[in-house]
Amino acid sequence: MTVRQQRYRTVWTTIGILLGIVTLGATPAQTATGADSIDVGLYPLGVAFSPDGTKAYVTNNSDGTLSVINPATSTVTATTTVGFNPSGVAVSPDGSKVYVVNYNSPFSVSVINSATGTVTSTIAVGDYPVAVAFSPDGTKAYVTNSGDNTVSVINPATEAVTATLGTGNNPGGIAISPDGSKVYIANQGSASVTVISPNFDTVTGTIPVGRYPSGVAFAPDGTKAYVVNMSDDTVSVINPSGGAVGTVTETISVGGQPQWVAFSPDGSRAYVTNSSDDTVSVVNPAAGVNTGTIPVGDEPLGVAFSPVGLLAYVANADDASVSVITNQTSVTPLPPSARAKSKVVKASWTAITGTNKYQVSAYGKTRSGKKFSKTATTIGSQVKVKVKAGIASGSKVKVCLTAIGPGGPSTAACTMATRGG
Repeated sequence: MTVRQQRYRTVWTTIGILLGIVTLGATPAQTATGADSIDVGLYPLGVAFSPDGTKAYVTNNSDGTLSVINPATSTVTATTTVGFNPSGVAVSPDGSKVYVVNYNSPFSVSVINSATGTVTSTIAVGDYPVAVAFSPDGTKAYVTNSGDNTVSVINPATEAVTATLGTGNNPGGIAISPDGSKVYIANQGSASVTVISPNFDTVTGTIPVGRYPSGVAFAPDGTKAYVVNMSDDTVSVINPSGGAVGTVTETISVGGQPQWVAFSPDGSRAYVTNSSDDTVSVVNPAAGVNTGTIPVGDEPLGVAFSPVGLLAYVANADDASVSVITNQTSVTPLPPSARAKSKVVKASWTAITGTNKYQVSAYGKTRSGKKFSKTATTIGSQVKVKVKAGIASGSKVKVCLTAIGPGGPSTAACTMATRGG
């Protein structure tokens, strides 16, 4: 891991740490994974789609630009120069404006006309801004300022800051509930989420979460919010209706140094970027379980779903690319739990969705000492593999699980089971 990687991973937050040590001579590279990729600018961070899904926007932190991508062709169609070290990006609900947060001085938000791709104005905000989110009705935009522990409230109609509210230490990720009633802000330095009421633009409470929370997102139906805890390698699941402002109901383990999170439009899955693993964890929100991973590029940070289908983009900071994940992309499942009995190997796991097809293979020795290899295929989350000759008592059985998606089989995930006496 490079010095830059170590330092940056402590923050979508303290992005200032990476300033001056970013390798400006880096060469864009293709992602050597199952997911396709698109070359963009240097050190891409934030990702956002237009409301109709016809455009995607990626902030390039090291060269001060915004890449505009046509998802239909997976090509960069335009590059817009913005401020210094852009980080977060969001598109207004009507699709007319794109807000880009410029992390370094002068601290600002670049306002871009989406039709022309030009910067029409710049809005001054707090110190070292990180992320931005629009209210569902488009009447407000909120910008987290990690340097002075505040959030700037902007009126997009006048492009003026109408309020500045205090948060916890080092605010980073921000999300607004689908009904517009709550704003959640992840405070990395406080291990908490600040809750704001947009009706009055007042802080209504704080929710304790894991260490160094970074990304935050609401489920499309508003019944859950996910907060990524970078130092714990977990996701805190919040019930927004619990208590006065929301309560943590469970914690889900994900990959190494997770950074950002996004829900699919249908709420069937959530993607979490794992910056030290170079993977995306695929979480089943209904089950509250991490079901597997997708390998992506080097140091994945930002992630966003298109409003159309299951297309998702992942910004890979260290190889200047965006990984393209579709419903054709194979998901490597987590190893199943398995038990071996006299003539049956039983395997169980959590499916990505209820309609995913899986193959389970069992390898071991029969009672006569011969090797066996048996396979069963199922739709669901458990299966029994029958061994007619019987399994030798005390022998170990290797059990491998493979997800079979539209794009073909995934890499197998294996575990060992011992047949009892």
